[in-house]
Amino acid sequence: MPPIDTAYDLRHGFRDPREEAYCIAANRTRKSHDIFHWEDDRTRAYDLANHITDVIADRRLTNNQIMLETCLNTHIEHWKSDTIHWSSITRRLAHPSYLRIVGLAKNFTNHEVERALLHELQTDPDFWFAALTAITGENPVRPEYGFREAINAFTTGHFFGF
Repeated sequence: MPPIDTAYDLRHGFRDPREEAYCIAANRTRKSHDIFHWEDDRTRAYDLANHITDVIADRRLTNNQIMLETCLNTHIEHWKSDTIHWSSITRRLAHPSYLRIVGLAKNFTNHEVERALLHELQTDPDFWFAALTAITGENPVRPEYGFREAINAFTTGHFFGF
């Protein structure tokens, strides 16, 4: 090791070069440690951002579900009130609210439309057979069934899988 030159300008008021070297090494270690913590903080920040995004998405999904359920119930009531006096089943099934109900099924995630229509069949029987068949792609009704048997086929069968 070269002799210590007293003319050597020690930075930051260090008394000897070893003390300076120690501080430099400690600072480098701290900086690498800070980078490690920064990476850890970045990971935590990323996880937090993902969590917040999920919470917001769940709230939006919940709000969308509520809006869809309200829309579904509105269309069911609108269809019932508009078509209750019509004798033509074909005309009733062609009503815009009936068709919108079938179209809403693709926006729901947990078979809410099917459940709502099955509930309607049980509480206030009406011609929801075409809608249920269009939505699910399954038809448990045989050609010889009457109205009551068709209701029983839909409400007692386990063809929907829920």
